[in-house]
Amino acid sequence: LARVPEGTHHYIKRVLDAGAEGIIVPQVRSAREVEQVVAACRYPPLGRRGWGPRRPADYGRRPQAQVVDEANQRLFVVAQIETVEAVDEIEAIVALEGLDSVVVGPYDLSASLGVLGQLEHPQVVQAIEQIVAVAHRAGRWVGFGDEAAAQSCARWARMGADWIQCGGADAYMNRHARQLLDEVRGAVGTRLESP
Repeated sequence: LARVPEGTHHYIKRVLDAGAEGIIVPQVRSAREVEQVVAACRYPPLGRRGWGPRRPADYGRRPQAQVVDEANQRLFVVAQIETVEAVDEIEAIVALEGLDSVVVGPYDLSASLGVLGQLEHPQVVQAIEQIVAVAHRAGRWVGFGDEAAAQSCARWARMGADWIQCGGADAYMNRHARQLLDEVRGAVGTRLESP
């Protein structure tokens, strides 16, 4: 899955043509915006994606019809729900044909609700429960994006997550670097300064 900076056609096309098998569009605010995202991801007649896949077409060695069919059937299209406006339109968003999943951005959602970082705040919990319930009723997968921590993953699993993005490359590198430094300190037997 590739997370694009925004849901514009030129960002989406570049990432998909490079071979991403799914796309996450952050900060969506309306069903109309998500409808445009879905159209940018699907080839006609399901959407308006322009031709030009590089890697998915094996650089011209795969038949066009096969590439189009696979893209239209297999591409995983995800809208990130992390604003009050998106929560207000969640029913219309998850009803869109061609959208496969929504992913909750809990921290940005808490900020949009005016309680930044308070993930246990009743407004945040209520909004997340609403997103999960409505999306599941519509047959959509629900994901969560959060830090690389077991307790965070457990929280979202209890709230109904179908998939969880647990941290990212920077968090994994940081964790391993800290663990390695501790191991080196133990092996060397001297105090080393942290970077």
